[in-house]
Amino acid sequence: MKYSKTIYIGEQKFKVYATDKTSEIETGLMHQLELPENSGMLFIYDDSAYHGIWMKNIYIPLDVIWFDENKVVIDKATLLPEDINNNVIMVKYPIGKSKYVLEIDGDTFKGSIGDVMKFNGDKK
Repeated sequence: MKYSKTIYIGEQKFKVYATDKTSEIETGLMHQLELPENSGMLFIYDDSAYHGIWMKNIYIPLDVIWFDENKVVIDKATLLPEDINNNVIMVKYPIGKSKYVLEIDGDTFKGSIGDVMKFNGDKK
């Protein structure tokens, strides 16, 4: 995975692979066995909506952070790998509409609802 952007949320910095391609968003971090420290994948959607995340073929815990169109954190969750014994794959939806979704290593996000995501070079 080639990291294309650096983002900042509060005091945290992440190198992310950012994509707006539907096929890449649908695949996400499937089949990853680990993530480098402070890295992840950022999904950029055309429209704000209730973009759900599922853990199909995900083998590591993930922190998922949803952002609105202003790059403000509106929801966050730590999701665990799918339970392959029961073949139950849950979809987690945010509490509000989002335009951006960030997936990073589980239990590493230290931010809060209301924090703002900044891309490298953002002035705000």
